[in-house]
Amino acid sequence: MIGDFDAVVIGAGPAGSVSAYTMARRGSRVLLVDKASFPREKVCGCCLNARSLAILDRLGLGDLPSRLGARTIKRLLLSYGSRHATIPLSGSVSLSRLALDQALIERAQEAGVKFLDKTCAAVGPASTKSRSVMLRSSEVGSVNTNARVVLLADGLTGTALKSDTSRLNQVASWSRMGAGVVIRHAPDAYAPGSVYMACSQDGYVGLVRLEDDRLDIAAAMDVGYLREAGGPGPGVVSLLKKTGMPMISGLEEQRWRGTGLLTRSRLHVYDERLLVLGDAAGYVEPFTGEGIAWALTGAEAVVDIAIEGINSWHPTLGKAWEKRYRKLVHRRQTRCRLVAFWLRHPTLSAPAVALLGRSPQLAKPFIRTLTQIASA
Repeated sequence: MIGDFDAVVIGAGPAGSVSAYTMARRGSRVLLVDKASFPREKVCGCCLNARSLAILDRLGLGDLPSRLGARTIKRLLLSYGSRHATIPLSGSVSLSRLALDQALIERAQEAGVKFLDKTCAAVGPASTKSRSVMLRSSEVGSVNTNARVVLLADGLTGTALKSDTSRLNQVASWSRMGAGVVIRHAPDAYAPGSVYMACSQDGYVGLVRLEDDRLDIAAAMDVGYLREAGGPGPGVVSLLKKTGMPMISGLEEQRWRGTGLLTRSRLHVYDERLLVLGDAAGYVEPFTGEGIAWALTGAEAVVDIAIEGINSWHPTLGKAWEKRYRKLVHRRQTRCRLVAFWLRHPTLSAPAVALLGRSPQLAKPFIRTLTQIASA
């Protein structure tokens, strides 16, 4: 029997698991559900920047990256055509989502969170005291639970709120398609401690070594370019060739995971007794480490409002969350949107990368702006 909860969190990525963990530590009865089977592989979001690490530390999770063997990232090697630049990075690490997500869920469970994977969730109507959530899995069958507050963190293409079409993610007309793969064997030229980015007006691909020495490859490419290239594998190979980066044998035949169209927005990030966070609240093509930083920023910021809603929900809480989310996350996403625009225009990107190749210190203010700690 499932029973009722103070909060139901839908989606067990970093945004969902960290918010569930934090609420449980503060005394709330929390159910965390995800439709995937855990532990599970996930390609994107394997870089944690200084802001992400600071948030984890502040929440009592700061030991996880080192315990899981995260690797320090010291530099970004950026290529655009024949132009190359090496940009120093500090305070960032690489860590597989396979390891990170599972560790965050385990910490949430230790804090008292009940976790159900392989479970589909659908948000139901709200009453004066709760909001219903329908759960469906082979383990529990189809059951209904009620929560004083629901946190929706079900990702880019989540459908837990599918009945409310006015608030579903709206995909930007110019959005790129995400794709990625993690491979066991790769050339030694892709060394630990560096992020490699091959960019063109058709898209970009990032490569980084993980804690277990596998190579994580994540790309964002225009839909038309993918169609012409014949899929993500050939598209990534073409990008690597254009920038002169080392080739990787058999890349075209790898089993690529698609992440869907990346740039999305949501009309509102709240509803009656419901708060939206993580990728479900809106997303743009991220800079190195920014995707996880947005998720963790939202997970930390939502807890006070969620707990207030558990104690006594009132309509102003949703608007308060939207205001806080826009300030802490949306503004930072706007900066990455500018980077995405810049990368689409060779007349801007090629000279800029050439300039950074000669004077990499010019990138420091931008890197510092992306990774600095946000204040509530």
